[in-house]
Amino acid sequence: MYELGHQKTENEHIYDLCDLPVEHKRKDEPTKVGRNNILVIERMKICLAAVIVSFVLFCIALSVLIVVIKTRNEAKIKQQMTARFNTMENLINKSFVEKEAKIKQQMTARFNTMENLINKSFVEKARSKECADIDFIQDGIFLVYPNGENNPKHVYCVMQDNKKWTVIQRRFDFSVNFTKTWNEYKEGFGVASGEHWLGNEYIHVISTNGRHRARFILEKNWQRKVCRIL
Repeated sequence: MYELGHQKTENEHIYDLCDLPVEHKRKDEPTKVGRNNILVIERMKICLAAVIVSFVLFCIALSVLIVVIKTRNEAKIKQQMTARFNTMENLINKSFVEKEAKIKQQMTARFNTMENLINKSFVEKARSKECADIDFIQDGIFLVYPNGENNPKHVYCVMQDNKKWTVIQRRFDFSVNFTKTWNEYKEGFGVASGEHWLGNEYIHVISTNGRHRARFILEKNWQRKVCRIL
């Protein structure tokens, strides 16, 4: 009979003799080179992720920096614009104030001039130079200013035929001697309420102030002649 059995090969005999263990590798187990490649890829992924994170952080930082710079620029521009507007406003206000002050000064000067003219007119009218400038109804003695405020003079004014007359000579009772010197006739003598001569100087002043008329009245009083020159 033949015995059936497994016949050992030469190699198996060698393994048996050497008694060396043999590692049996799986087909799907990676090799050393493959493991190195996987490690490299993983490291590259980690580096890439780190780069991406760094880039994102850089972008965020850049955005923040841009916002900060923009905010600072806006604040600076706003400050500059505010300063310019304030300067313009001050200049405009100064211009308006100066113009207002100038206009006010001009108006004040004009009002003062008008007031002075009005006052002067009233004063001149109040300080009349002759009877024609005085408002009166009844005959009487009035104070006139032939030379302005200097040397006022009392004159006798009469109203006849709705006209005002300044009496330059009045004589009715011969109480005053009319035989006088040239200087006395120049300055005048007597009193306005009685017999008097008004004075050549005053007659000259009022006669040169426009055109005038002279009126002579001769009367008899108690058998005496009365002379009045108006």
